[in-house]
Amino acid sequence: MKDKWSILLSHIRCGKSIKDKLKIMVICFLRYLKERSPKRLKKIFDSAVKGWIIETDIKFMIGSIDDYFICSPPHEQYLKDYLKPNKGDTFLDVGAHIGKYTLRVAKVVGDEGLVISVEPDKRNYNLLIKNINLNRLKNVIPLNIAAWHTDEKLKLFLDQIQEKAPSKRKGVVIYGSRQGL
Repeated sequence: MKDKWSILLSHIRCGKSIKDKLKIMVICFLRYLKERSPKRLKKIFDSAVKGWIIETDIKFMIGSIDDYFICSPPHEQYLKDYLKPNKGDTFLDVGAHIGKYTLRVAKVVGDEGLVISVEPDKRNYNLLIKNINLNRLKNVIPLNIAAWHTDEKLKLFLDQIQEKAPSKRKGVVIYGSRQGL
């Protein structure tokens, strides 16, 4: 496993400009503080970076500290060996979050290709839309729906990464649909 300093440097190097590198340094520092803070203070750290735009290989707006780390290029680096779309391909991103794969793949498949992004959580979906617009992508169809194998009412439980602090949102009710695109 890499030591903490080399991990920090790998994140900072991803920033496109000095300003982005500084933002990433601040985010890393805030994450360090957040992990060591009492539960009641954790949301304060996320609110400090909410709405920040970071540019690495893509531009993306974050709503929390964890959003940066999920979207950063070093996260899930191993997937680059498996995820190899080509110009003109169609790509389905189920659980698109705020666009980590949607944005990168849309650039690769180009105007001849298509990316369909499925994201049921309204907060993530709204950031996904903003990130598609930030990158001026015209080949993405974002859908604020859930994917499931049957037509039924489900409860969407949000991941602990997003919901570390106590929340009134215990789940989001999702209604299925058999209608195609």
